[in-house]
Amino acid sequence: MPQSKPFTSSDYQSLIQIQQSELKACTHLGTQIPKGQRVVTNRQSEDARFAELGKFSTMIVHEVRNPLTTILMSLQSFQNLNLPEIFQLRLDFALDEADRLQRLVNEILLYTKPQKLSASSLDIDALIINCIEGFQAMPLAVDKKLTFIPTPVPVEIQGNSDKLKQVLINLLTNACEASRVGDEINIQLLHQEQSVCIKVHNWGESIPIDQLVTVLQPFYSTKSTGNGLGLPIVKRIVEEHGGHLRINSDPQSGTTVSVELPIDPK
Repeated sequence: MPQSKPFTSSDYQSLIQIQQSELKACTHLGTQIPKGQRVVTNRQSEDARFAELGKFSTMIVHEVRNPLTTILMSLQSFQNLNLPEIFQLRLDFALDEADRLQRLVNEILLYTKPQKLSASSLDIDALIINCIEGFQAMPLAVDKKLTFIPTPVPVEIQGNSDKLKQVLINLLTNACEASRVGDEINIQLLHQEQSVCIKVHNWGESIPIDQLVTVLQPFYSTKSTGNGLGLPIVKRIVEEHGGHLRINSDPQSGTTVSVELPIDPK
């Protein structure tokens, strides 16, 4: 019985290229349908494609994660050695790149794997405060000022706390990366009739108007070190909650990302 060929790096690159094409096809699903033609199963088709991509991503993550873990453990073992400066720099660089690859495969899985929303009643004010307190201690945020404006009265919504924390972490990360040392980042929670709106504002470099839509597409990033999955993950989680994501940005008023969530998603 013939043995299967080992999974090589070139195979991995080919799979990633195929996945990028499939993800972009999902993102532009609505724009590729002839004008005037009735669409009956647009959402169902998108969900089916994401289900297939989820299986595909699981396979990639499985193939990459095990050897990557071995590589990381091997590299970390060298940290106990007294290395010459040039080799220490190379070791640090290798560790950073391995960590980046690990984050990438995890985010690909998070973005493409369809998950049923498991919602429960949660105090959205308390969730935001808890998330900000933990995030403020991170190196990215220690030289920024995070200010939260809560609702006058605490509001409870139906949602998934872990996923909504991921939304906040991604938005705060983007805001901190765009801001300068000492800048203030404002987080505001507004209570509307049947929904709440979380606004994250920063005074960093604005997003060009022609990129306000493309930044929500998978694998598109304006940052040299970005993987282009942060905002698409936010958008997907918000839509799973029946909500909407909006971005407003200009040099005069800065950038505001608004997340509107229904109090009780149907």
